[in-house]
Amino acid sequence: MPKVSDTHLAGRRDQILSTAATCFAAQGFHATSMADVVRASGLSAGSVYRYFASKDDLIGAIIDRYLEGLVGRFAQAHATSSSPADTVIDALRLLTQGLQDTPFQPFTQLMPQFWSEARRNETIRQRGEIAFRLLLGQFADIVKRAQAQGTVQTNLEPSGVAQIMLALVQGFFLQSILLGQDAALEVYADTVRRLLSPSSG
Repeated sequence: MPKVSDTHLAGRRDQILSTAATCFAAQGFHATSMADVVRASGLSAGSVYRYFASKDDLIGAIIDRYLEGLVGRFAQAHATSSSPADTVIDALRLLTQGLQDTPFQPFTQLMPQFWSEARRNETIRQRGEIAFRLLLGQFADIVKRAQAQGTVQTNLEPSGVAQIMLALVQGFFLQSILLGQDAALEVYADTVRRLLSPSSG
């Protein structure tokens, strides 16, 4: 019997994760069963359980995939942005794009459920803490860079500004889910730019 390639195994695992993320986004973590995931995947139960022994394992893998994507997208903003305002705006655009892009869309739509689940599940909370501390560190680096360039007041604590930056991103993201098109990105982005770049008037 020919050996199954690592590429095939990784592809099948990704297929199950994407299917499960879609199910969880539609029905919630607790209302979705492994049987629902098996049915939606079109695979046999044995095939699904080969990769994930339980729903908790599946949820953990989905959270990891989501956080990896989130950190990766924020890293793009960190690498290309020259100011706190630009960082927030770039992150907003990337996350908004994530609400529409396949295959990242179902993972992005799970963000509110992730926040809720982190309150009850210590493992998920710890995974989230690691990722969010990394994001805060990236944002603080941007603030320090801007302070060195004279575009941000040096009497501001970079870690505090970083927390505000992350809160601005999270806040708009939640609004975009609840309000849809009424959450106007360009208006929000312009306001963020004015708030975080007071010297621009």
